[in-house]
Amino acid sequence: MTNPLRPSVRHGLLPPLRLACIGVFFGISSAIYAGPADTFLKTGKDYFGLFQYREACASLEKAVSLDPSSYEAQYYLGLSLRKLNQPDKAAAALEAALKLAPDEDDCRKALGSIYLQFAKEQNQAGNRARTIEYLQKACIAHPQNTSPWVTLYGMLGAAQRWQEIADTAKYLRQYNQAALEAGDDAHLQKALLLAVKAFMALRDHGSARDYLNQASRIRIPNDDLVQLRSQLIQKSTQVASNLADEGRTAFRAGDFKRALELLGKAQGAEPDNGEIASLIDQAQKKLAIRDFTSSADAAEKKGDWDLAVERLQRAREFDPEDRQLSDRISSITAYLERRSAAESRARAAALARRQAQIAQNQKLSAMLKAAEESEKKRAFEAAILSFQQALEMAKGDPEIQASLERVQKAAAAEKARLETFRTRLSDGIRLLDADKADEAYAVLKELADDPLNPRAELLPLLLRSTARMERWDEVETHLAGLTAIASASDDIDYYTGLVAFHRGEYTKARDPLAALQKRNPDYAPELGTMLWRIWYEKYKWGLFLTLFFIGFKLLGPLLTLFRGLKESRTEAAIEAALAAGAYGRAIPLLEARLAETVSGNRRKQLALWLADAYLRERQFPDAVAQASEITAKDPRNPTAQRILGEAAFQLGDTSPTGLERIAQLYRLDEKRRDILAFLAAQYRASQQEGKAALELLTRQTQLAPEDRETVLYLADLYERRQNFSPDTQKIFERACRFAPDTAKYQTGLIGCLLQAGRTEDASRAAEKALERWPDNPDLLRIRAGLAGRRPAGSPQDSASPASASGERSPASPAPAPTGDQIACPHCGAGNAPREYYCSSCGKPIR
Repeated sequence: MTNPLRPSVRHGLLPPLRLACIGVFFGISSAIYAGPADTFLKTGKDYFGLFQYREACASLEKAVSLDPSSYEAQYYLGLSLRKLNQPDKAAAALEAALKLAPDEDDCRKALGSIYLQFAKEQNQAGNRARTIEYLQKACIAHPQNTSPWVTLYGMLGAAQRWQEIADTAKYLRQYNQAALEAGDDAHLQKALLLAVKAFMALRDHGSARDYLNQASRIRIPNDDLVQLRSQLIQKSTQVASNLADEGRTAFRAGDFKRALELLGKAQGAEPDNGEIASLIDQAQKKLAIRDFTSSADAAEKKGDWDLAVERLQRAREFDPEDRQLSDRISSITAYLERRSAAESRARAAALARRQAQIAQNQKLSAMLKAAEESEKKRAFEAAILSFQQALEMAKGDPEIQASLERVQKAAAAEKARLETFRTRLSDGIRLLDADKADEAYAVLKELADDPLNPRAELLPLLLRSTARMERWDEVETHLAGLTAIASASDDIDYYTGLVAFHRGEYTKARDPLAALQKRNPDYAPELGTMLWRIWYEKYKWGLFLTLFFIGFKLLGPLLTLFRGLKESRTEAAIEAALAAGAYGRAIPLLEARLAETVSGNRRKQLALWLADAYLRERQFPDAVAQASEITAKDPRNPTAQRILGEAAFQLGDTSPTGLERIAQLYRLDEKRRDILAFLAAQYRASQQEGKAALELLTRQTQLAPEDRETVLYLADLYERRQNFSPDTQKIFERACRFAPDTAKYQTGLIGCLLQAGRTEDASRAAEKALERWPDNPDLLRIRAGLAGRRPAGSPQDSASPASASGERSPASPAPAPTGDQIACPHCGAGNAPREYYCSSCGKPIR
């Protein structure tokens, strides 16, 4: 394993102090970024990388105890224990890791090497059985290591333990497919041949042939392979014959499972033997028929006829010609059909009679019972309806008729009594709401004396009136009555606590009042006050003592806390004012806060807020001063640059610094056309010809195509520099449209057309311009140059007027740099006379 700290190790050891520092650093960093188990795991891995195996074991054991499902913790614990020469514990840890991640080859290799070590120790001690046991574990743990397989199979073969070889050969083959594809592992070939011998000894020639073919995939000459192939061919026929005879004997004896086992081996030895395949098919059918028939017999004994028929039908699928099975199925089916039909008819008739009578009786009984219960509960309307329905079913029953008339009379009397009760109850409630508790109490007490009146409505009102009159004994009496008819309610909890509270029994009052507040805090406005008073009475002396000692001990920290709270309130007020857009109120708060000791990013944020507030309150000089302080420390701060640019723009600052700030604001927000128009006007006024000015002026012409001043300014500049190109053509076209009486713009447009290779368009434009300005020398030179042009590739006519006069036409291509080049004042590089920017350093030449 690569150790990232290895380069710092000198002479195999680190100084103890440096080791301690590294350990503390790892501990702190892992505690911050991971959980407890991850922390110990990372520390353990770091110690392992530093070769501190005891410390690694201690940390990794803690990681395993906190998270037993961590593969890495188990794996590195096993490696560390092995380094400490504790192979037993290392093997246990690696086994646990392998259970968590069975596909980890590194873990398999480590565990296999430990088992090989155990095998060597047992072999040296002469313990052959334990040697074989550990070899088996080593091979299963790391099957790709084929050398132990050879040793294991050699020892098992010497002991003639062929079945163990056959049982483990599947692991050898399964995990070494890559080696079989490569075909160059001699140990794998030898182990496969030993497995072939084991299968031959077990007379399983099919598996022997299969493993022999796998051994043949390894392209290494081996005499044993050729010899085994010959032996297998020679013995296969005889073995197949012997096994087939034994299978026939078992078949005739009725032992079909044994027959299938023997015939299967015979078929493996001689796969193309049709007689063996036929015997296998017959044995399978006989075995299936016997199993299904036995299951049918057991089901028939239990009386499960359906299952018996299903099993017999499954058995007949294997031998449809078996007459005995068909007769048995038909007999059982006919019996079941007859019995089912008779039982169904009898049940249907009896059930119909019983159901009709039972249904009528039950319905009548239910109606009469419901009517009686409704009458007892004084629900007379429901009782009348039930008696009427019962009378319809039992027409002319005198008892039901008498009961109906009785209930109707009781219902009329109850209706009149309830109307009187509701009127008087409304009077009592109105008196209570008018704070006339004594008068309300008299009305409610009169209603309560009638036992027929609903107690659940009266008692809460009586409790309310008696509590207002502070008759606590009577409150308890009414409370007991309410508790008897309602086990739990807000009224019960409230008045139970209220009585106890007014009697000074605060402990008794606390539980019902607390439960009421949790359930219904709006029940009474004084509920919170009473609970606070209860809490206060219980803990007041303890609170006094605690507050005294806390105040004595924490006086200094409290003062610091109050200062912090004051600062927090100040900043909260600032944020609230900024959020509400009250920048005038926020400015003095921000100024006062910045006057205090504030440092770091918080001071920068407050300064940005203050600068923004100045800007929004149109205190532009203050905004510039505040934002300048920020850019002095953080020149690329976009917010400060935006504030500086906006303030300079609002102030109309035309100084170089102001224009630079406004230009930076435009670069931050290129949608501001007002800023672009301002900059264009200033650049035109100050006759600026720099690259940045030209870019902004060009941008202005793109966004405002009708800006006549900017277009004419650019046209004059390009004409003065003789800058005729397809890029400047649109400028000259607009200039010709805005100032059609100016000949130089027509000359510039013709030059752009010539630079673009549009000679015919240039010629037409020149002729049209000469009609208006026939004596213009530039137009005459252009026409002379156009007349003297030749096809591409021909030598230039030195007799043309332009060349003869020694002057360069504005429409002619840029000359190659010659001895007449202009030196750049910045870098000294030579440039053509028509160039404005240096081709080397990019700065203006003039």
